[in-house]
Amino acid sequence: MPRILATVPVYHAVEPSPYITHLIMSWVAGKAEARGKYALRWCVPGPKIKTVIARNHVSQLAMTGGADFLLLIDDDMVVPFDMVEKLMAHDVDIISPIFFRSNTPIEPLVFDIDRNGNTMPIMDYPKNSLFETPGGSGTGVMLIKRKVLVAMEVPIWRGSIDPTVGEDVLFCRRARALGFRSWCDSAVKVSQMSVGFPVGESQYLESHSSNVRKASNLERFELKLEEFDIPA
Repeated sequence: MPRILATVPVYHAVEPSPYITHLIMSWVAGKAEARGKYALRWCVPGPKIKTVIARNHVSQLAMTGGADFLLLIDDDMVVPFDMVEKLMAHDVDIISPIFFRSNTPIEPLVFDIDRNGNTMPIMDYPKNSLFETPGGSGTGVMLIKRKVLVAMEVPIWRGSIDPTVGEDVLFCRRARALGFRSWCDSAVKVSQMSVGFPVGESQYLESHSSNVRKASNLERFELKLEEFDIPA
């Protein structure tokens, strides 16, 4: 039976909405263990411990404790009750559900790499399907196989001095250099809390479509100016 160590680093406290979903997911995991499907245990570092320190500690605990998977969950993530089973079913090295930056601009935290080697969000990601994320994924929720952790040089989690690349993308880059691949299942939808309410796919699609309409209107306006030889 696969063994999973789930960790929720808590700097201050967990808001009610995420906390309730974590409890429900734990209850579902207990039912799954009774049926022999998987066993899930929790490690909740905190308070006031930096996330990168907490993740390094828990990664070592996962390896020395014989866990088959490490499940990262940030303390502001609202997760579906059946998330663990759905992510495990894909049997890939690194996988995340779909979730989004909770502040503006709202963007999916799944990434590709452009021709210049820069990381860029996959704005029009495949909906309700499994797809590869060559540039990595956010670690707000991420399921990682033990073999990935074992292969990584320590410290596994490293703070980044590049403001455009966080520890999540840096981790995925290093894992990819070792031959591991990262994926996202966009059928598994997670929301991130933002000033008391969750931001998820519906908020992103609404925001994204609004931005597309604005860009389209601006383009039509500039074309109209060209007809009168007026510089835009």
